[in-house]
Amino acid sequence: MTRVKDGATVLVEYDYLGVADVVGTTHDQPDVMWKMYTTSGTYPDLDRFNRVVSSRWTKDLATDKDFYRVDLTYDRNSNIPSAEGQVHSGFDVKYTMDDTDRLVDAEEGTLSGGSCCSPCWGD
Repeated sequence: MTRVKDGATVLVEYDYLGVADVVGTTHDQPDVMWKMYTTSGTYPDLDRFNRVVSSRWTKDLATDKDFYRVDLTYDRNSNIPSAEGQVHSGFDVKYTMDDTDRLVDAEEGTLSGGSCCSPCWGD
């Protein structure tokens, strides 16, 4: 599926890398988009294993502006040990996995030197 329409109005349009990997979503109203590629055909938001390293939603303006952006890191088992918010401070997350790659803790706040401190809300 590449687009969803209501009558003649396109509600959402999807872009793919290959057959099944969605790499772009565009909503004409309210002019927002999520794209992991550039107009030159490169994919800066994917790593060499096609994992998302930056997830961003952008408002389509004269100069486009990200209103949501999170950068992800991966460990050797493709777990996500941290997610770092790039638009608003204090919305980072440090994840802890056990020896069988199960999530055991998620610490939210501001990442600093691999640790998470300064929670964005109280306990």
